[in-house]
Amino acid sequence: MRQYGQRLAGFLLIDRPEGLIGHSAGASSAFNTRYGAYLLRFATAPRPPASC
Repeated sequence: MRQYGQRLAGFLLIDRPEGLIGHSAGASSAFNTRYGAYLLRFATAPRPPASC
């Protein structure tokens, strides 16, 4: 991923979050409750946050 660092502002990886299972986990209300505010901030902030 280093080759993308100079062109992209930030990276976000959510890998196998506890309690959320399967390919549709990202479309669940539990996912939105847990990560929604952070994802919005990540996508809209002038500089992406370094961590949650």
